[in-house]
Amino acid sequence: MNKLPILISLLLLASCGGNKETATQAETSPAASEEQAPEDTVVKDNFVEEMIAADLYSRTVLADNPDYEFLRRNCTAQFADRLAAAYDMDGDGLAVWLLRSGAQDGDGESRVVHVSRLPEDEVLIGDAAIRVDFLDMGNEGFVILCFEDGKIFEAMTPDGISVFDAM
Repeated sequence: MNKLPILISLLLLASCGGNKETATQAETSPAASEEQAPEDTVVKDNFVEEMIAADLYSRTVLADNPDYEFLRRNCTAQFADRLAAAYDMDGDGLAVWLLRSGAQDGDGESRVVHVSRLPEDEVLIGDAAIRVDFLDMGNEGFVILCFEDGKIFEAMTPDGISVFDAM
C-alpha cells in the first residue's frame, strides 16, 4: 500500500492545526532558530557524492546482480569505458571486482561498513574523494572514489594507486 498519501495528509493536518501566534513566535524567536540549527546542518556539503558511493557499492560492486546502469549514470564515460575494457568475461559488463578487496572467497557477508569524505587537503585528484569501507565476503577493504563535477572518474586502492594500475 502506498503510504505517501497518508503521510501528506498527516503533514497537512499538522500544519493547519495549532496556535498561529505560537508558530509565528517560534519562527522569529532566536532560541527557536538555535534549536533548529542542528537539524539544518544534517545536510552535509556534497552529501550526494557520499550517497552515490554507498549506493554504488550496495547496488553494483557488492551485489549479486550488479546494476551497471547505475554505475554508468554516476561515473564519467571514460571511467565506465575503462571498467568495460577490463571486463574479461563473456557478454557486456563492467569489471566491478576492481573496486573490491581482491579476495577470491570467504564465508562472511558483503556490505558497506562506512562512507566518509576525505578532508580537502587529502584529496589528491578531483573535486572530492570519498572513502568506502566495506566487507567483501567477510574480508575488510576500502577504496577511495575520486569525484569531478559530481561523477566518479577514478578509484584508488589503499596504497594510493589507481585500481586499473593495480590489476
